[in-house]
Amino acid sequence: MEILHYFSSSFDKILLHKNDLILFSVAISIILFLRILIGLLKKRIGLSNLVTKTINYFIILIFLEFIKDKVEGLWFLKILFFFETIFVFLVVKVVVIDLYIKEYLIDRKNKKISHIIVDITKLIIGILFIMVFLRNVFNVNLVAILTPSAILTAIVGLSMKDTIGNLMSGIVIQIEKPFDIGDWIQVGDLIGRVQEINWRYTKIRTILNIYIIIPNNTISSDNIINYSKPTKEIEVELDIGVSYEVPPVKVKRAIYEILEKNQYVLKNRRKRVLLMDYGASSINYKIVFGVDNYYVKRFVVDEIYTSIWYQFKNYGIEIPFPIRTVIMRKSEEQKPNKYVIEALKKNDLFKDAREDVLEFLATYGNLIKFQRGDEVIREGEMGDTMYIIIEGEYEVMRGGKSIALISKGDFFGEVALISDKKRNASVICKSEGCVLELDRMLFKLVLERDKVLRDVVYEKFQERVIKELKGDEKVDKHEKMTLFKNLKRLCGLS
Repeated sequence: MEILHYFSSSFDKILLHKNDLILFSVAISIILFLRILIGLLKKRIGLSNLVTKTINYFIILIFLEFIKDKVEGLWFLKILFFFETIFVFLVVKVVVIDLYIKEYLIDRKNKKISHIIVDITKLIIGILFIMVFLRNVFNVNLVAILTPSAILTAIVGLSMKDTIGNLMSGIVIQIEKPFDIGDWIQVGDLIGRVQEINWRYTKIRTILNIYIIIPNNTISSDNIINYSKPTKEIEVELDIGVSYEVPPVKVKRAIYEILEKNQYVLKNRRKRVLLMDYGASSINYKIVFGVDNYYVKRFVVDEIYTSIWYQFKNYGIEIPFPIRTVIMRKSEEQKPNKYVIEALKKNDLFKDAREDVLEFLATYGNLIKFQRGDEVIREGEMGDTMYIIIEGEYEVMRGGKSIALISKGDFFGEVALISDKKRNASVICKSEGCVLELDRMLFKLVLERDKVLRDVVYEKFQERVIKELKGDEKVDKHEKMTLFKNLKRLCGLS
């Protein structure tokens, strides 16, 4: 009987709000009908999901506002306020975050918007939603809640001072924008490219591909060097010490020639070689030139210093040891290996080269001896040198199979000399012998000294590259053209 009485009283209460129930039912039916209609229009017109979602939210809000004045019961009115607050929050979130920031600014305008801006915007919208929700639905007096919690807020603030400091520093970084994503920056002793800026930290990637997380608080309190602003082009300074016996005009001429020919050095920026001071054991020069961006700096430094060594040897310029002890003895001039010169004359590349060029190669090339079974180069490894066979026989292996037997008068490794490709074969010494190793800079200097040799090398290399590419089905046309461009650049051809 009690159960029947309970259901009877509940049914009577429902009947009291029958008008509100009918109003709700009609509103829900109309909303469902309009959503189906919008779905059909989406397929016809091609509306995006975000636009469709926004329209649906607006329709629901309009109906909630329409029936709010017609509801009689207090609880039904609270339910309406509840749903209205939720859908207002959803509309604001979709319009501000999804439509404006993500779709318009990031996707269409290609703006770089940091995660911290999106996160802070979400936080503000969420706080406003909670405040409106408590005020409208539950009639909570926010002032009465916030005033007694001042002490609690102070305690939380002190315990989270580092987190709050990082947050505030992140906001300052976004407002002042000392750097953007993709910029090369230096913070203290750390140098890297900015990968991410969020509310707590900034992530950079070093030139060694190591990710470093730097708290925003540390960045705001330390000196920042931005290598990408106001322009990505930077100037590089190198120091070199030269013997007191060499006139400055000779030193500067030798270095300027290197700067003019280097592919990384900007042609439109002024290049300077400055005599800085007279040191304890050398005259010290500073070399100043521009490069396209910070990333190529380490490559150009390597090339410039390597070229200086060969160039100074070619010009007879001495780089002295940093010592003060005076040794009274006659210096012994380095003499070329005559046996190596004779072997080079039997090589297809150098048989018509000038005598001084052969002497230069024999003097400054790296002569390496091998025993039977020694591996000269290995398939799959990186390399940037080629080899001239001076003595002995060598077997070329690819995929574990023998493809050729080469000996005195042959050369190998030329593809690595003109590209950054991995070695496509291994070379094994079959009998005791030796090879002359030539790196890219030495080979380029030789070609610049002998124009006839340059043409011969270009022709022979071209034949070898074409033959190599024909046997490799994976190499596409673009890669082939890249190899030929590198070959022309090496030979100084346009």
